[in-house]
Amino acid sequence: MTPITLRGRPRPTALRAAWLFNGTDPGLQPDPVIVIEGSTIVSVGFGVPAPPETHVVDHGSATLLPGLVDTHMHLAFDASADPVTALASAMTPPYFKPCARRDGQRC
Repeated sequence: MTPITLRGRPRPTALRAAWLFNGTDPGLQPDPVIVIEGSTIVSVGFGVPAPPETHVVDHGSATLLPGLVDTHMHLAFDASADPVTALASAMTPPYFKPCARRDGQRC
């Protein structure tokens, strides 16, 4: 739960980690501090203290990838009320077949 300040706005969050990969520079950048307000990254600094009044989340030796989306999100899932059943029903023969053969050959 995000603490609420007297102004009624959520406190900004500062993320700390060992490294940052920004997708532009050729290498990792050390000691990042990323400040987030709501769902927006408002600042990125290196080797600086977190701003006062922020909720600090320290990720230790992790590498941050700000703005990048987890590519293992199942974005192609059906948006129906029961996507798992819809996917399972689509995975019946002939669309889904085991790939193991008794003779050890590839399918």
